[in-house]
Amino acid sequence: MGGKPVTRAQGIRFLAVGLAYFLTALLKTELSNEGDNIAVLWPSNAILIGVLLRANPHCWPGYFGSCLLADLVASKLMGESTSIALGFMLANGLAVAVTVACMQRLMPLPVTLREPSQLLALVGAGLLGTAAGAVFIGVVYGTFYWAAWPTWWLADVVSIALITPVLLSASWPVAKTLLTKRAIETAMALLIAAAVTVGVFHSSSYALVYLTAPVMLWFSFRLGLFACGVLGLVITIIVVALTLQGVGPIASQAGGISLTTIQTLQIYLSLVILPALVISIERENRLRAEAEIIQSQARYRSLYHDTPAMLHSIDRQGRLLSVSAYWLTIMGYEGNEVIGRRSTDFISDASRRYAIEVVLPAFMRSGVCRDIPYQMVKKNGEVFDVLLSATAEYNPDGSVAHSLTVMHDVTARNRAEAALVTEKERIQVTLESIGDGVITTDANGRINYLNPTAEAMTGWLLAAAQGKALPDVFQIINESTREPVADPLAPCLTGGSAVRSTNPTVLTNRHGAEYSIEISAAPIRDANNQVLGAVLVFHDVSEQRRLQREIAHQAQHDALTGLVNRREFKRRLQRAIKTAQTQNSEHALCYLDLDQFKLVNDTCGHASGDALLQQLAVLFGKNIRRRDTLARLGGDEFGLLLEHCSLDRALQIANTLRQTVEGFRFCWNGQHFRIGVSIGLVPITIANSSAASVLQTADSACYVAKDGGRNRIHIYREHDVELARRHGEMQWVARIQQALEENRFQLYAQPIVPLKATLSGGIHCELLLRLVENDGKISPPGAFMPAAERYNLAVAIDRWVVTQALRWLAAHPALLDRITLCTINLSGHSIGDRFFHAYVLRQFDDTGLPAKKICFEITETAAVANLADATRFMEALKTRGCCFSLDDFGSGLSSFAYLKALPVNFLKIDGLFVKDIVDDPIDLAMVRSINEIGHLLGKKTIAEYIENDAILDKLRGLGIDYGQGYGLGQPQPLSALLATVSRPANSIKTGADTHFI
Repeated sequence: MGGKPVTRAQGIRFLAVGLAYFLTALLKTELSNEGDNIAVLWPSNAILIGVLLRANPHCWPGYFGSCLLADLVASKLMGESTSIALGFMLANGLAVAVTVACMQRLMPLPVTLREPSQLLALVGAGLLGTAAGAVFIGVVYGTFYWAAWPTWWLADVVSIALITPVLLSASWPVAKTLLTKRAIETAMALLIAAAVTVGVFHSSSYALVYLTAPVMLWFSFRLGLFACGVLGLVITIIVVALTLQGVGPIASQAGGISLTTIQTLQIYLSLVILPALVISIERENRLRAEAEIIQSQARYRSLYHDTPAMLHSIDRQGRLLSVSAYWLTIMGYEGNEVIGRRSTDFISDASRRYAIEVVLPAFMRSGVCRDIPYQMVKKNGEVFDVLLSATAEYNPDGSVAHSLTVMHDVTARNRAEAALVTEKERIQVTLESIGDGVITTDANGRINYLNPTAEAMTGWLLAAAQGKALPDVFQIINESTREPVADPLAPCLTGGSAVRSTNPTVLTNRHGAEYSIEISAAPIRDANNQVLGAVLVFHDVSEQRRLQREIAHQAQHDALTGLVNRREFKRRLQRAIKTAQTQNSEHALCYLDLDQFKLVNDTCGHASGDALLQQLAVLFGKNIRRRDTLARLGGDEFGLLLEHCSLDRALQIANTLRQTVEGFRFCWNGQHFRIGVSIGLVPITIANSSAASVLQTADSACYVAKDGGRNRIHIYREHDVELARRHGEMQWVARIQQALEENRFQLYAQPIVPLKATLSGGIHCELLLRLVENDGKISPPGAFMPAAERYNLAVAIDRWVVTQALRWLAAHPALLDRITLCTINLSGHSIGDRFFHAYVLRQFDDTGLPAKKICFEITETAAVANLADATRFMEALKTRGCCFSLDDFGSGLSSFAYLKALPVNFLKIDGLFVKDIVDDPIDLAMVRSINEIGHLLGKKTIAEYIENDAILDKLRGLGIDYGQGYGLGQPQPLSALLATVSRPANSIKTGADTHFI
């Protein structure tokens, strides 16, 4: 029962079927005792098969179990041994199971006998099922059962053929009809069948067949399948009873029934009853088909006459055969006034000619027409428009017999379309512009319409503004000069040309509020192309302009601290140098580098480092003059420009900052840190030439302060011994050169993961450089690359990286096949070195590596600083198939200005914007703007610093193409890539699961 509890009703049905099986099993056993231990019929199995074929399969275990238990009990009550009883129970169960399984395969459940073939299928399934049970008995119990099993088999089959159809066709409505409305006819049938059977069976068994069979056939035509089955059971019971009493031509004079007698009875009964059952099924099937045809015809007539549509049928000569009631109602006729007349009598003269000459000939050829425009004429002479569609019905010879036509009244629609032609242009322009502020005027420039948005922005209601000149309501000024702007509709009204304003414009409304807007205008013309007026559309871009100002601010300021960034600081520093040269002014520059900042970052993570920088920026700002410029130059380095400040005063300010940092305690998650600051102080005099040289000197002075013990100030002076010693030591230079000679650099790879399902998989990674110290410690590029760039070793390092990367990839072709793109970082020095350009091309030639597998990544700063060389280098390698990525995009002032000039494939958005994108709406707007502009220029975008799923989900929502960061995969040695070779290609992970190993 599928685990469901048995209901009370189900339990009663199980017991009832089990009781019926028990009683018929007792009868079967008693009949067996009368006939050489073989029964004439085997009714119990036939009953169980009929019940199962009508029941839900979920109930089969209940019926099956109750009946098998009843079989076992009946055998024991009749004196059978336990082994014999169990054997017969299993044999009967097997016969039933095989029969039901065969029927289940042949037709859907529950089974209803609607075709003669289904009765034959039932008999066939019974043949197989009972054969299986009989063979089981013969195999298990020996010689006698082998000799007797055909007779048992035939008894079971005959029982299935006689009894099971009765159960499958039984229903209370049928039984009620036979017992009430047709009770007399049913009783006569039973009496006649009984009388004929008793009368003819005394003399001849053949007479049983040719006299009883016609009676069965007659009543099968009259009373149906169920009654026919019941009559068959009555005849069977009478014949078996007479034979057991020794009456009839095949009865044994010694008493009982022999095997020969049983087989003869089974054959006779089959000949009498089975044909009648087949005819009954065929009769009921024919009656059902006739009823369905009658119902279908009635539905068709009802649909045709009652449907609210104009329908009619015409014959081959075009005469009306029938029309719907709705047709008559619309046209104003009675049915007898139109039937037999030509359908063309009811259409206009023009439509009649069109129908006779075009439509009807085409319809006779194709048998179909769709949406033919006609003009129908009512009885009262009124003309109306219709669309006519028709389909043909054909004679057996293929000729058109008649057609079914449907017509739709389209008069109102046609009139509405005609009325809309004049207003189409005005409505179309207005509707297309309705999303923003919309003002329409007449040909004289007088306002006749404002939409709600225009009312809100101008402060004028439509009723008050109608009839006024546009400048009285729509007052606009230039955003930069604050000067009034000319009437934007004048060119539309006088010259008939559309206008789109490109100048930044501000709308001042009636109440003094201002909106930054964009304007477009167009003339409104009539059907003769005459100017009727003009439409003005204006869009509020105040938020967009505000964001642009914020982006410009971010281009000049550090996103984390809000301080001036390096680019803006250098601009202001250059301005100070110029005033020192031209006005002999006195200025000073402080270069500040935090001590122990890396300890905080490494101990508590980037978030703690960011918080520390923000707090220090506030502290620094409180201890400087208002006119001083404080900037974050990068990482944990700050710059302070002290304009019009003596060296002594600058030293006081610098020392105040140092003491402030020294006394500051940074707390993060219960941990406390003390930090310091090393400061390089450089006076700005007439002798200074450029901002870069002053910054470099201040940087060197700062490092002298660090080397001198940290948390101190070093003042640069001419012939500075300490600074000279600093320059002479070149500690990093020596270590870098030694690492190059000893090949102690190492390449790592970090995955770049596609964030869109449409982007291809495969391995996409960035190669990162590490320096292996003498003691085995791994140094990141941030530790040695600044010194390398400062002392012109960056090109040598880049050559090593390019050589090792290309050779290693070429040496692993199996891995190379799975790599989509491998990114290599290049410094600004290499971009400007033409010999390096030639060296890279030569490496591709020597290794034979496909250039399309390589992407070179350069920083935005390096590209802009060497724009011509960078462009030349990119174009040379792009012809080979290489790609280029622009790193730290968005951190510079001129990011968007130079972007068009750089032929890059990827924009890597500065991580400073990405890491706070979840909480900072300005960073979100910045990333969105960079992504949208990059896509407009046909470039893919990459976001770095992805450290968690929240950032990843945000970037996916913005449509960023690729992502990179510790949240997607950490840098690993190149050997980790080799692990992917051992896996099948279709098992390599992509997306956020890419970790190489």
